[in-house]
Amino acid sequence: MSTPELRRALASEIDRLDAEIEVLQNDKREYFKSYRDAHGKAECDAAKVAIKRRQKMASGKLDEIEEREALADEVFLDIAPRVRAARHEAA
Repeated sequence: MSTPELRRALASEIDRLDAEIEVLQNDKREYFKSYRDAHGKAECDAAKVAIKRRQKMASGKLDEIEEREALADEVFLDIAPRVRAARHEAA
């Protein structure tokens, strides 16, 4: 096969794969919409976070999750007292 033919074959295969991905993404979107409609937005959002966490654990990226969650806890502790203090001052 010549270089132009190889490039056309590559482009064609990528187009086919992109079309398959689009179908799968639409299916995933519809599934989450059905779940959200049945169980509420908060439940659906929590499920998405849990699914991503499970996927990262399966891929061996648990340290990344723990570091991000530890940082989020640290940030929360830095900002939470100001929120509480503002509430007491407003009352």
